[in-house]
This record gives sequence, structure tokens and C-alpha cells, in this order.
Amino acid sequence: MTQFIFDTNYYRNYVVDKDFKEFQSNIFEQKKIENQKNYEIVFPIISAIELLNHLNDNNSTAKICFNALNLMVNHCGNIINGKRKGTVVPSFYNLLTMYFFQTTSENHIFNNNIFSLSQTVANSLDYNVIKTIENEINQVIKIKREERENIIHNLQEFYLKSLNNKEEIDWYIFQKNPALKKELQELIKNKKIHKLVGLSFIDLAMKQANKDEIKISQSEFENNFVDSHFKVSIDFFVKHIVSNMINIEKMEYFFKPETDSKKRWNSFYDMQLIFAVEFENFKNRNTIFVTEERKIRDCFKINGKENLAISLVQYENLLKT
Repeated sequence: MTQFIFDTNYYRNYVVDKDFKEFQSNIFEQKKIENQKNYEIVFPIISAIELLNHLNDNNSTAKICFNALNLMVNHCGNIINGKRKGTVVPSFYNLLTMYFFQTTSENHIFNNNIFSLSQTVANSLDYNVIKTIENEINQVIKIKREERENIIHNLQEFYLKSLNNKEEIDWYIFQKNPALKKELQELIKNKKIHKLVGLSFIDLAMKQANKDEIKISQSEFENNFVDSHFKVSIDFFVKHIVSNMINIEKMEYFFKPETDSKKRWNSFYDMQLIFAVEFENFKNRNTIFVTEERKIRDCFKINGKENLAISLVQYENLLKT
């Protein structure tokens, strides 16, 4: 069996200019072929969070995300004896605690709620159903915002504070100090910054699992976690998040993501989907990421895992063979 995880844009783009009947009919026919080929479509919690995050928006995006969430629920897994069965990949935090501590995170209940909310949407043809879950959607928005804040906080604690003797946080330090900017560029180039990112992920895992210590050797951390199991995830995070600390035109866009019209922090959620793909393969479950984002596929390729990420055209060709 081969598992596939589709990125969030796949579902958003799929429903544009289609009514319920059309896109549900299309996905029903597609699922018949996928089942014949023994393909399982995994339900990624992070994509559901992204879609739920926009349901309270007062614009056309909300309706597109409503339809996309309906589509995703119906695409992933199968209905067996009246119940939906299939693989659900939890959020980033849960994957971290499962990897390091073989336990669920504090966000475990949140993950279950996300799946339940998604099913509520999928079981309704009426967009107004979101009024009945408005409070729950606001909670999703809050937790999504806190995720970014935690990552930003860890970058402050693990890196920025080390750049001056007073351990002060100065987001503009790279603009003021060309030597430090050059130093960070070199850390990115030689991948030493990847280890710092890995350490920040360990810190997140410990907090989510309520652990004061972690049993992992330096060689296991560097050779397995950073340089093998999650090589693509960490490299993508460095290139598309950390590098913004020196490349972005206004630092406010980095430490206040809501001010950035280009929404560069969306790469953080791309990274989480990449992390999910790598986690499933770490668990020896053959899993492939389907995405139209070339920067994502290129990151898999340059890190020696090009077989784990394909374009939509490549996936459609698999269905035809």
C-alpha cells in the first residue's frame, strides 16, 4: 500500500468554480481508481487547521475553504460500515512528542477536535453550519497563532539572545551589524543553523510532553533527527523561515506575521506537511507528498528524497497507468 498526502492548495484549487455536486462526483470517481490501486489518502490535521482558520472570514475565501474541507474529508479514508476509517496524521507537536517520547502531546485533544469539526463541515451541505461551530473555529485560529509565536519565541531564546553579552532580543541586529549577517549566512550555508533549529524542536517536544529531560545522544540527534529522518523539513524551515531574518525587507513581517501581506509564514505550515511525510516514512509507511509547490519538491530533491514528493501531473499519470 502507498499513502499520499496532498497539500492544502490541492483541495482549495479543486473546488474553485465547482458546485458541491460536481466536485463530490469527481472525487468519488477518483477514489474508485485510488482504491483499486491500493492508494490510501491520508488526512493531515495541519491542512484541516489551515482551512478551518478561514471559515470565519467574511469573504469568498471562507466559502472556498468550506468546500475544500468538505472535499478533503471525503477524499481521505473510506466509509466502512457507516463509519469513516483511515489514517490521520496529527499536528506537528504530536509528531514531535511521538518521535522523541512515544506519547501524544498536550495538543492531542485539539487534534481530535479538529477531525470532529472537519466531519461536521463535511456532513453538511449548508455553509451556515459554521455559525454553530464559530467558537471552536476561533479556538483553532488562536492555537494556530500561538504555534507561530512559539517558534518565534524559540528563535529568540536559542539564537538571538546569544548574539550579545546582555542577552537582549534585537530583531534588527542583522541590519545593524553586517558581520553578524554574514555569520548567519555562513551558518545557513554550512547547515550549522539546522542543529539549532533541531534543538528548538526538541524544546517544543519537551514542553508538549511535560518532560524535563530527553534521552538522545548527540550523534542520534545530529545523524538521525537532523540529517536523516527530518532532513527535508529542517532544511525547508531554514531556507524559507530562518533566512527571512536577513532577507526580509521589514523585520516586523517576521516577528509580527499578521502584518505581512505576502504571508511568508505560510511556509511554516508547508514545513509541517513535509514533517508529516517524513514521519510516516520514518515509521516505514511508504508516503508521498503531492504538491504543485516547486520549492517544496526541489527541497526534497536536493536532500536526496525526490521520490517522496511529486507534482499533480505526476500523480494523475500514476492513476492512468
